[in-house]
Amino acid sequence: LQAQMIYRIAAIYGFAPADASRRGEVLALWFVASSGGNAIKAGLSFPELIPGIGAAVGIATDAGLLYAVGWLASRFYAAKQESLTPV
Repeated sequence: LQAQMIYRIAAIYGFAPADASRRGEVLALWFVASSGGNAIKAGLSFPELIPGIGAAVGIATDAGLLYAVGWLASRFYAAKQESLTPV
């Protein structure tokens, strides 16, 4: 789902999803976002064990990480688009 989201964000900014360079960009963006996300999830592993609260913490963490991937992708493609526009 995250890769699909990144491809769609690239298309919104005018970059062809079928371009071969998108695959590397998707992997790089996903790696950067997920490496930070793994650290966050590791820190929140204890509260996830508490019944009731654990589900809410897990959902909130996953939603935040998904948002972070989308935000990072949109910033990346906005900067890339800006660098390609002639001055």
